[in-house]
Amino acid sequence: RVAPRYWRRVAAAAGSASASSVVDGALDGWVTRCFDDDAAPLARHAPVVHVSWYEANAYCRWAGRRLPTEAEWEVAAIAQPVEGEGEGDGEGKAEAEGGGGGGGALGGGGRRLPRVERHAEPWPRAAAGGELLRLSPAKRTFPWGEAPPTPERANLDGLRPCGYLPVDAMPGADSAFGCRQMVGNVWEWTATAFYPFPGFVPDFPYRENSAPWFGYRKVVKGGSWATSALVGARGGYRNHFWPNMDETFTGFRTARDL
Repeated sequence: RVAPRYWRRVAAAAGSASASSVVDGALDGWVTRCFDDDAAPLARHAPVVHVSWYEANAYCRWAGRRLPTEAEWEVAAIAQPVEGEGEGDGEGKAEAEGGGGGGGALGGGGRRLPRVERHAEPWPRAAAGGELLRLSPAKRTFPWGEAPPTPERANLDGLRPCGYLPVDAMPGADSAFGCRQMVGNVWEWTATAFYPFPGFVPDFPYRENSAPWFGYRKVVKGGSWATSALVGARGGYRNHFWPNMDETFTGFRTARDL
């Protein structure tokens, strides 16, 4: 397969420069279909969606990047630096961009993000400008803060027909690190296998609902346009899909170690 499910490349429109040129905000030569609707031109800044974990991972390898871990995703979404540290320097040790996930660039237009130090602390520290950037122990509930989700902050609840927004939409709801659309629009694959957190003890109905899939599925984060805001808006919420699934509303972001 050469494109996400429901995307299709057709002959270039007459008089266009090429089959990949931009015409009236859409990619000329590409169409997409949502449910039973007729095929429509693919918007230039539409999120990549309906891709499996294997496809997302393959793209990352081709691009010299990788999928973020669940911990890295949560740092980008709901962590915040200790007040007064790391403000405006933009000189982190890792970079992350949208590979078609919920927001165009994990760091907002390609901004560099803190590098997650892998050790046993509850919230990993991050390096910025060659110095360790301390993360506050206080996490945000939502990427933008504590205010409840609204249609202006997150694309959730199925309020828009076929729901997807451009990846640069909703700039007022960025996370503390300038990461856009960390919740809503499309679910996002991570590199992390779905396992319980340390100390987890299953009870009913969790044992039957999720425990059988430990180790088999991959963690997805952020919710999609069809996800209830009562659940999907929280940055700490985790879901899990089979890695071969591409029928779900799932895209991805990419990360790169510097």
